[in-house]
Amino acid sequence: MLGRHHLTLSVGTVALIVLPLFTLFPNETLVVLVGSAVGSLIPDADSPDAAIFHSEVRGLGDGIADLLNATAILFPAFGYVTKYLIYKPAVWFYDEIVFDEHEIGERHRGFLHSFLGLGTMTVLSAVYLLPILYFLELLWLVGMGLFLAGYLAGAILHLVEDSCTKTGIQWNYPFQDWKVNGQITTTARSEDMRYQNGFLTVLGVGVAATFLVPTMVSQVPTFVFSIAGLVLAVLLWIVFGKFVAKCAVSA
Repeated sequence: MLGRHHLTLSVGTVALIVLPLFTLFPNETLVVLVGSAVGSLIPDADSPDAAIFHSEVRGLGDGIADLLNATAILFPAFGYVTKYLIYKPAVWFYDEIVFDEHEIGERHRGFLHSFLGLGTMTVLSAVYLLPILYFLELLWLVGMGLFLAGYLAGAILHLVEDSCTKTGIQWNYPFQDWKVNGQITTTARSEDMRYQNGFLTVLGVGVAATFLVPTMVSQVPTFVFSIAGLVLAVLLWIVFGKFVAKCAVSA
């Protein structure tokens, strides 16, 4: 999928879960959403001209989606640090030092689109963020943890979204050959947005509901709506993956 698809679908999904908590924890909620925006694009740091290298995500259109570009000032910094200080060194380290029977190599939808890549990327991002935030006197350990949680959630959703495309994702790369792929084709040349727009509409309605309803039903604990958002998000992705994208596991 293209960067704009990853950004809107991932942030929309995370918002469905965390926005009910906004009135109680506004700063924490925004930190998670910003983390999910960065994470939604970061796996494509293995691609030469990915959206994560640009301070603006093209093609979002007008309206609420444009607000997502407010976070885009962070994208190039995370993109280039991930590419040159995490991705390339990690690939070299695993290939030359760790693995004898498996070769990772540098390729799109390889290492950064796998369980191993997500884990490595998140841990090393924390290692880099800690001293930088401390030096800038911006260190907030809870906030950093929430940012990384959103970051990892956005990255995982990126892989889920790519699993809906015909190329698919080899989640356990490089250890196993199986991949998950679907029937959606989305490229810069040939772009059919019917499915993504439909899903975004449903997400938008869900986000609005989980944000507004808690303010009208104050006797119900807010976290209940957050859990409901999580359940709804999982169900929506299952329905989309199974019945719309027709995802399946292949060797």
